Amino acid sequence: MVELAANSIRHAYRGESGRPVSVRLVAQAEELVVAVIDEGTPVPVERRGAPPAPQDPIDVQSIAEGGRGLFLVHQLMDTVSYESEGARNVVRLTKAFSTSA
Repeated sequence: MVELAANSIRHAYRGESGRPVSVRLVAQAEELVVAVIDEGTPVPVERRGAPPAPQDPIDVQSIAEGGRGLFLVHQLMDTVSYESEGARNVVRLTKAFSTSA
């Protein structure tokens, strides 16, 4: 979630300080929903998918510095969606809890 909040500051607000970023967590019996919300420039549609996996994950030097956090977010969460709520941008992450005993 830190990665997404940092992306809001870095990209949506282009580093402008004092702009709002909020994180909403809802834990239910069956899932966790996290929403990162800002009022900046929305994520371009072409950048909303999962970043490609590193070509050689063993060679740390081959992994691009940017995009690592988004790659992990997409790998760890069940869904990542981009929505609008009025003038606010919402990145919503969902992770289902295992129900197996």
